[in-house]
Amino acid sequence: MRSYDLRSWWFVALNTNTGALSKKEVRQALNYSIDRSELREKSIGFDKNDKESPCEFISGPFVQSSVYYDRQVPTVPFADRRKADALLQAAGLEKQGLNWFYNGEPVVLRIGMNATLDKEATDLLTQLSNQLSEAGFSTRVYKISEDDWNRKVINGRAANEYDMLIGKWSFGMNEDVNDLFQTRVESKYQGRHNIFNYTNTEVDATLVEYEKARTTDAAKNAYHKLHQQLADDLPYLFLWKLDTKSAWRAEVKDIIISPYYYFTAIDRWYVAK
Repeated sequence: MRSYDLRSWWFVALNTNTGALSKKEVRQALNYSIDRSELREKSIGFDKNDKESPCEFISGPFVQSSVYYDRQVPTVPFADRRKADALLQAAGLEKQGLNWFYNGEPVVLRIGMNATLDKEATDLLTQLSNQLSEAGFSTRVYKISEDDWNRKVINGRAANEYDMLIGKWSFGMNEDVNDLFQTRVESKYQGRHNIFNYTNTEVDATLVEYEKARTTDAAKNAYHKLHQQLADDLPYLFLWKLDTKSAWRAEVKDIIISPYYYFTAIDRWYVAK
């Protein structure tokens, strides 16, 4: 068995068009309400003594090995309830007993997760729900079939059904994330994977900068700016990068793993007799 980097990263998408989540301060508070270290340990089985962890935290829409990743944007590995509470109060929410209220109603978060991811991160959906409940939010959880995820969720057709969605994106050599965050325009196929139909004029302008970039440095500068903008506005709570594992029988020799398109380097493989 061997691990390899598929340029995959995990996220919790937030519905920026509904209720309390339409306020940036609330989204920022949620970022400080979850404890990523605990989620990683309980759902993936992270080994603190592992010097080369297959799971590392991220603060934006790229893996840390990417040239587009801006290391000046810090990760948030632990919860900070003091910061979260201050942000929620600044957003106009009120604490009644143990629960947060917005416009006189308790904040209820409908959380969905691609059901197939449960094989890689067992009970992540339940653990995230528990943490948010402890932070003062009412939660409802849903496991979404892969068919519904591909047919409805990533095409923005389930935006009215959920407030938060746990998922994973994987990339090849091209790490273009414009389709995830650009304002959706159906006639132009723009923003086709914008899960909650997120829109931000400043983000759109930065994505255009990337599209028009003619040099590697210009593209890198545009996506560094995007990283900073998304870490502030938080249409996603960025979680971690998780390596993929492959396994094969001992009789198969001269294995070369091709991370992006599997079996593309199979010509040297052979079965020992």
